[in-house]
Amino acid sequence: MMLAPYEILQARIVQVRRSLREASLDVLIVQHPANVRYLTNFAGSSAVLVLGEDEGIFITDGRYDAVARDLLSSGFIDENIALKLVTRSYDEAITEALLDVSAVRIGFESAHCSHQRFQSLTVALDESMGSNTKNVGNDNCPLLIPTNRLVERIRMIKDAFEISVIRRAATLLSEVAKNVLCDLVMGRSERKTAHHIDKRIHDIGFECPAFDTIVASGPNSAFPHARPSDRRIGADDLVLLDFGGVYEGYCVDLSRTVSIGNPSAELRRLHRAVVEAQAAAIAKVSPGCLASEVDTAARDVLTHYGLGSAFLHGTGHGLGLEVHEEPRVGRKRPDQAAALASGLDGRLEVGMVLTVEPGAYLPGLGGARIEDDVLVTPTGCELLTDVDRMLCKAVVD
Repeated sequence: MMLAPYEILQARIVQVRRSLREASLDVLIVQHPANVRYLTNFAGSSAVLVLGEDEGIFITDGRYDAVARDLLSSGFIDENIALKLVTRSYDEAITEALLDVSAVRIGFESAHCSHQRFQSLTVALDESMGSNTKNVGNDNCPLLIPTNRLVERIRMIKDAFEISVIRRAATLLSEVAKNVLCDLVMGRSERKTAHHIDKRIHDIGFECPAFDTIVASGPNSAFPHARPSDRRIGADDLVLLDFGGVYEGYCVDLSRTVSIGNPSAELRRLHRAVVEAQAAAIAKVSPGCLASEVDTAARDVLTHYGLGSAFLHGTGHGLGLEVHEEPRVGRKRPDQAAALASGLDGRLEVGMVLTVEPGAYLPGLGGARIEDDVLVTPTGCELLTDVDRMLCKAVVD
């Protein structure tokens, strides 16, 4: 596994600690696996990081004892982070860690903390104070404070290590796509085609697919997230292919819509509209641009073709340790201030990596989606995936 260098991890932790100070928090309980990995290089399925201003406690269970100790001794993680193994339950271990660092104002990831854990920690912290009082946050009583997107906001801007990994992943996925498009066989089922794609993803060096591969042919392609079926790909069908891979923990994602044969003029027009919509959206990507403006650029093209109502989803999403993360690239919201505050919209910044994937879907006929991954640069964007967008080399316009 490729590890983020010590200097990169330190820079990430410095940013989180700055956010803690701004929020007047003593510590943050980091439990979302992607956030834990981002700050520690730990890729296991279960761990919690209690991160304070000057120290941290990394909590995991016996399954990952050796892995955690190797990380802590490798020089790839903050030397002020100590290991704590779970002996009875994670909640008890977290409580003990909070008491060890004498934390009072305790941030927790509200999007990732269950109500059960919140209640358990609240009761345990109250009992530790020798009181039956509720968690009111006085000078002596620890207070659990919800935080929202504290680490995720930092993760939106990819550092040099992440950009290097994602570039390589996008190159590999492009090679997969080129081979898949050449290998597409009429008469093969959607399900077998999906298995074929997944094998190519594994064979080229990805850890696993980033999500369940989508192969949808003919009328099935009108369903944006159709599951592969036993339907066989027919002549002149639109075939929607959407797949991705995880490489060194980072996700990339790509879609193409193709045909074997000579699809109808209506289907060719549908495909051409989506290709033009994507080109308009990619041209809009630049620092300072609202994500919703990228969506508008694609949506305006499809509306011009009379397909505005056939565009059923947003234009894209961020990529990184998760296949769907911020920034969100969707419609402009009526309450723009609220959208900006909640992360439903935002201005693009250098270092963001996102998909651009407009689509249009006509029930009973078919659908098309074209998706590429881009990196926001000082002058616009860099196209990370590079695969032909033509409908089919056999088509004669």
